[in-house]
Amino acid sequence: AAKESRDVTGSSLKDLLLDLFDVIPNITRRFQRFPGLNPENVLELLLGSESERQRGGIEGRKVRALWEVFRWASGQYKGFKHLPQAREIMASLLIREAKVKEVELLLMEMEHNGDRFDNEGIFCDLIQKYVVDFDSRKAVMLFDWMRRKGFIPSSSCYQILIDHLVRVHRTESAYRIFLDWVETTAESNHMNIDGIGKVIELLCLDQRVQEARVLARKLVALGCN
Repeated sequence: AAKESRDVTGSSLKDLLLDLFDVIPNITRRFQRFPGLNPENVLELLLGSESERQRGGIEGRKVRALWEVFRWASGQYKGFKHLPQAREIMASLLIREAKVKEVELLLMEMEHNGDRFDNEGIFCDLIQKYVVDFDSRKAVMLFDWMRRKGFIPSSSCYQILIDHLVRVHRTESAYRIFLDWVETTAESNHMNIDGIGKVIELLCLDQRVQEARVLARKLVALGCN
């Protein structure tokens, strides 16, 4: 089983950077002499690690080490703010390693601090992780949060979430999210006809014929015949 992230409160920067030395030696060697890290330093670490990841040189253990440095930097002083690009790279690395709790913590802290995160892809990836874990509640909650913030999920995200909700018989959520998809898309070719049929079938099975008709009419107007 993967180890939990350690408490970095009492850790020194030098100790935390040791775990990254074999991945980005030049950067970590330089930063080990620093008493602390500024937001630009953290971004440099993450950019270097992301570059190594693309070459296949970074694994889950190193992502955990990066997260620990990221957290340590956040706690240096009140008001420390990571750069938007740093948050985006960190979230992306965590998602790839299925570190859902860490991504949740990162997003919650950003929300608490009033920081905006403009990468819809990260949210869509997180929704897909929830679907894989059969966590319908969190998947729908995150979808609703995205829409309140004005984000529009990708077509594949809509499709995966709706297919899951149909599979677990969450009729109300499936209908509501499908209706939202219909109302936010301008092209019917982005929609899966088989998926449409399953939502309408689910509505009819639940004797919600009126909603099925509403959805069918909207689809006809969109060009789905």
